[in-house]
Amino acid sequence: MVGSVSWLRSDPFCTSSLGEPWIDLHWGFQLLVFAWERLGGESALVALRIVLVVAALWTALRGRMGWGPAVVAVLVVFQTRTFLDLRPLLVSLVVLALLWVLLDAKPSRATAAGALVLQIALANMQGLFLLGPLFASASGIGAALEGRRRVATSHLALAVGLLAASLANPWGWHAFDLAGKVALRIVPSATNPFSSEIPENLPLHLWIGQDPSRMLLLAWIGLSAWLFRRRGTGSAGRILLLAGTGALACMAVRNLPLLGIALLLSVEPGRPRFPRIAAVAGIAFPLVLAVPLLLERRWNDPSTPVAPFRLPSQRLLSAIGHEPGRVFHEIRVGGWLSWKLPNRTACWCDTRLVLHDASFVADYLDVLARPERFDAWSRERDFRFALLPTAEMPHASPLAAALFASPSWALVDFDGAWALFARADGSTRGIDWRVPEGRAVLEASMRERLGDNPRLERIATARLHEILDHAAERSRPEGSR
Repeated sequence: MVGSVSWLRSDPFCTSSLGEPWIDLHWGFQLLVFAWERLGGESALVALRIVLVVAALWTALRGRMGWGPAVVAVLVVFQTRTFLDLRPLLVSLVVLALLWVLLDAKPSRATAAGALVLQIALANMQGLFLLGPLFASASGIGAALEGRRRVATSHLALAVGLLAASLANPWGWHAFDLAGKVALRIVPSATNPFSSEIPENLPLHLWIGQDPSRMLLLAWIGLSAWLFRRRGTGSAGRILLLAGTGALACMAVRNLPLLGIALLLSVEPGRPRFPRIAAVAGIAFPLVLAVPLLLERRWNDPSTPVAPFRLPSQRLLSAIGHEPGRVFHEIRVGGWLSWKLPNRTACWCDTRLVLHDASFVADYLDVLARPERFDAWSRERDFRFALLPTAEMPHASPLAAALFASPSWALVDFDGAWALFARADGSTRGIDWRVPEGRAVLEASMRERLGDNPRLERIATARLHEILDHAAERSRPEGSR
């Protein structure tokens, strides 16, 4: 966008969607992050993430900081930490909190104008812009239930105005197409791969089912919000806001931060309804139960927020370099490939799955689950390389094991958490993991990447050995398996 001084109306990044129409409502956030990275590098992006989270908390609390809201704020951040990456959602949280501040104020032309400006910003940052009118509607309906007709009329009229203001974007009314598509993709259904197969889109009950300890933390937040909930003027609107954001969180756990902001907008530092001893016990008891479990998970589960496995190393990417031919990869690393590789045709797909339909996602997941399809499937798409995780993202493990065992593919590099395979063409020199020398290369790579954290090194090593054991099983003759 900066180079061409124009918006991107078609996808220039991924070979699977190259040239496809792209309603890129995230353009404002993208330019913000691009400029920030140019100013301070990746460390500046980490700082920006922290600043945006703090800004959302500060705006939602607005000086109402007491020990009750402080506890809820800490719990909200802790519970939603895995969904608070540097993504447009962080800006949306700040904008929505500011919008509610204006809705809380006495209706005037200034507050209406401010709300319209915020809505235009929201419509040019993320496809969640419909939340602006929904926030105004919740406030208006709540005021109507409380008999405050003037406020109700003003806020419901403002909701209509916010809808109209959403048209102030480079794609006009087509922005609503994107918003509708995004909404439909989080509808829980076994036949909807966007909901059932993408971890952050899982319904809340399935997410809790993966780890029952998450229920404890949700109950903890709920108890805190109950003990310190805001009472008085506007409470009906807040109940509607909590109900609406709670429904979104139940549909997809990626919406938990929205529920968190609604909780912070609803608590106050007033005296709890129960004796202080009950409030302290209600907070301390889950803490005693949860902390040991969470500390254990933090060090034993490489999928935690401190996981060092998420991205392939620069050394591995250098092995791809300017080589011709496309790269099959786990889609969550696609954006990283576009950013880091000089070969623009290397990235096959990234997490902008709004550019793909359900059949594309289902086919991708089926290839991971049934790796016997991969050789013919990859030839049709002209893949020369395959870049797969070995330390996390277990859904990719069956395919990784199959490529380790396949004579059609050679392991050309390994960085301790990711394996790079190249199609064997007679001249490809690979690492023979079956012989002691090859195993020594893999172990040295593991130590180089994870040697300063022995516990995580043991986890990554164990997962690699599981994959290699499955590869060895696949390599045996059919009758001896």
